[in-house]
Amino acid sequence: ANCFDGDGKICEFGYVLTDENYTVIEKDNLIVNPECEFDKKGLAMSKIKLALPYSGYLRYGNFTTVYDKIRSLFSKAKIAIGHNTQADAQYLLYACKRYSLPTFDYKFIDTQKEVRELYDRQKNLKLIDIHNDFCNMSEKQSHIGLDDAVRTMDVARFVENEKGVSPKALVSSNPECCGEVFKGRVVEYEFPLLPYSTSNKTSNKKNRRIFDAFVDEMPPSDKVYSFPSEYERDSFPQMMVILYHLKKNGYAYSDQVKGTTYVTCSKDEYKLRFTKRCRVIPLDEFLLEIGLEKEKLTSPDLLPIVASMSEHKSWYEAYLSAHQKK
Repeated sequence: ANCFDGDGKICEFGYVLTDENYTVIEKDNLIVNPECEFDKKGLAMSKIKLALPYSGYLRYGNFTTVYDKIRSLFSKAKIAIGHNTQADAQYLLYACKRYSLPTFDYKFIDTQKEVRELYDRQKNLKLIDIHNDFCNMSEKQSHIGLDDAVRTMDVARFVENEKGVSPKALVSSNPECCGEVFKGRVVEYEFPLLPYSTSNKTSNKKNRRIFDAFVDEMPPSDKVYSFPSEYERDSFPQMMVILYHLKKNGYAYSDQVKGTTYVTCSKDEYKLRFTKRCRVIPLDEFLLEIGLEKEKLTSPDLLPIVASMSEHKSWYEAYLSAHQKK
């Protein structure tokens, strides 16, 4: 109905349940009262026409009335196949959170990524475009949940028949096309397990959040270090390693230079006026002070560092326990 604040409010849940040969066992389009205003302007600009008039959805029950049915579908299916699946998975998680309902775990395949990887197709990745190309159709986009579910099934069947890769085999051969929902979080196998980016930029939205949250968890200390803003901005992996070792030593970090030990990364920084108001040491001396080998700043492994944060620790331990090889 809308994605205001980044949270999708479900008004339809279309599905097709099939066997491994794509024989349809059951299909339906569950109508949901989203209990919110529709993004009429956004839907109109995207030329999206819903299955019912806006007022038609208000005659149905809210998400709680279809929750048991949806959860049972995921529990009986071996895998869920969707198109741009991560978004739909997030919408389901938001709906569960919104109505204080337990989340449920499942594995999924994303046909958008599947087509991108197996066909090296970088453009025209909308479901309607792929479906028209693969199935020799010339349909116009509809926005009915069941229609999209049927098209997704058609695309998955076409790819399997042409490429000879079953959903089960795809999970092993092309994990970048797959993912899962585990204990309230969406995991996409082509991205890091925890919510940071592979970008070196601390200014990246995900990285900035991780960086700030990690600094907030560091205890206060009389020994505070600061770094050049350029280094902090452009060296996220290295800065996370540094923060981790500062925390382990009981030291603190600040982006305010005054009153800190300022670590210089080039000779030119000695000339800066503000460095006269604090202790200044070069990077090599700093690394010796905190007991960090310089080699560990080369291609650092961020997963255990981010996993040590309070917001991720218990989830990560549960994930490892559930996924350890038998």
